[in-house]
Amino acid sequence: MVESPKLEGEAGFRCLALIEMANEESLETNQAHWREDDPFRSLRDHGARHYVRALALRSDQPLFRPRTYIGVAEYWTDDEAAALAIHARLRDRSWLKAHPVFRDARLTLLANREHGFIGHLHDCPPDGITAIFFNKRKEDMSVEAYQHHWRDVHGPMVFGAPGLARYLQLHRLPATYDGDDTALDGAAEMSWLDAAGQATYSAAEDYQQKFRDDMPNLWDMRAGVRMYVRKEEVFHDR
Repeated sequence: MVESPKLEGEAGFRCLALIEMANEESLETNQAHWREDDPFRSLRDHGARHYVRALALRSDQPLFRPRTYIGVAEYWTDDEAAALAIHARLRDRSWLKAHPVFRDARLTLLANREHGFIGHLHDCPPDGITAIFFNKRKEDMSVEAYQHHWRDVHGPMVFGAPGLARYLQLHRLPATYDGDDTALDGAAEMSWLDAAGQATYSAAEDYQQKFRDDMPNLWDMRAGVRMYVRKEEVFHDR
């Protein structure tokens, strides 16, 4: 088994709330509402020590178009118990009912264990490129087998990939599968320092072919969400 190093400056647990808005407002208008009156800040009082708004970006690439998604609320905690408490609070939704905008938002929620492979927290500067890939395991695969293959077989394929500044996996906590019908099983995050770095990575055909060949061993290729994001730190209680 490959030992996944903990990324410098990050907690080992991260909760994600993928936010979908079905109103008539534009992406930018909904994101402005999020900044101006952010109800997700309140989870600071429920065990979150670090909160980041990952704002979805428009893209010319069809698979990365945000459509009705406006971004991801990301929370880091110090341990699994705190992550599960944040997850439960997000699922409750009572704290959103009075919000004029987010009361009707659809939230897809994941509480995760982080596994880092390449890079550190600040390797991608604010003007760099970051993509988040939400995934769903293939139908006939157990959670245990899926997480093992993703972490110990697929993950190490990134080692040596040119141009890639940062790569980590977010594995859904097994405890969240009981009584939770969320269809997704985790997320991956990839960062490049700039467009040139991303182009170098994309042009490395030997690495890309390895990844493509292994993807059907893991994922339901018809499911998932992917987007480019710009991250804004809201609070960080070190």
